[in-house]
Amino acid sequence: MPETEKKEIEKTEEKVKLIKKNLVVVGKTGVGKSSLCELIIKGPNRTGKEDFETSNGASSKTKDHKLRKVDLVEQGIELTIIDTQGVGDTEDSQPVVMQKVNQAVRASALGVDIFFLCIAQTRFTEFEYDAFKLLFEVILGEESLKNTWLIVTNCESLKSKKTLAWRRDAKSNNKKLSYVMGRLHDRVLFVSNPTPIMDPEDEDEEEEEKSNIRKRTQSYKTIVKTIKDFKSERFTIKELEEQELKLKKKREELEMLQKKNEEKKKQEKLQFMKMAKDLIVLKGRLEQDKMKQDEFRKEREELQKKIHQGEINNLKWKNKMELQAAQREKDIALRNKNHQLELAQAKANTAQNIVLP
Repeated sequence: MPETEKKEIEKTEEKVKLIKKNLVVVGKTGVGKSSLCELIIKGPNRTGKEDFETSNGASSKTKDHKLRKVDLVEQGIELTIIDTQGVGDTEDSQPVVMQKVNQAVRASALGVDIFFLCIAQTRFTEFEYDAFKLLFEVILGEESLKNTWLIVTNCESLKSKKTLAWRRDAKSNNKKLSYVMGRLHDRVLFVSNPTPIMDPEDEDEEEEEKSNIRKRTQSYKTIVKTIKDFKSERFTIKELEEQELKLKKKREELEMLQKKNEEKKKQEKLQFMKMAKDLIVLKGRLEQDKMKQDEFRKEREELQKKIHQGEINNLKWKNKMELQAAQREKDIALRNKNHQLELAQAKANTAQNIVLP
């Protein structure tokens, strides 16, 4: 058997033995997601055209997801890497990006073995915290957390001994980052992945690139070892679909509750309008009684004036008229008081039971 054919057979046999694993990389635009994927695909000495175009600005170069496969023969793994669009992309809204991440997960038909959530070593923002909760606790569901690692990028200036200090500082001084680390049970990797110097022009650049290769090599070994050794049940499409059903049911419940609240407000408004109308009627009655009372008061004053002028000399008739006028005034005062009590009670009921629209 020719040597070439023999090698091909051995290579095929090795590939058959490889364990298939799927990795999905997510994170904010510009934190180094695509560079990380390049490192895993090509290793620390990577050269040539990038498979995963990287971004230095606010706009993500990855507009949908990109899928690449690599055989990590020494680790016995056939790895599928899915690079997703950056969260916080200036061209797409966050819900759109989250939906694209959902589609990226679905692109891995067998499910996802590991999620890499990338953050920059220098800063963890409130936006990233909100994105984490939305993606892993709502869209994908909390089952995805068991497969997730926090990848701290841009650690070129962070020496290995300082990683423990970084963890302590994060837990003590950053409640949101501490929350994320807690939810991931402190599964954190620190990655130093400096950009390769393709054509060093002098000895200084050559030495710098040698140092960069050492840093990338250490990170590469740490990453592939983590991928190999990490044991967790795969996050499946079925779990994703179950989460989507939960969200759909929750949305329907919220819509139903909203409709009930709207109907309740409508009834309250009708009730308020009815009571307001009753108040107007009562107020009108009070005004009418007040007018009658004023008329009777004027009538009595005229009567008293005539008596004093001597036009009415019959004392008996005088007393009778005064009694009649007094009785009328008393009746009006009593009716007026009753109306005022009704008005006060109606106002009290309105204040207690009706929410003004």
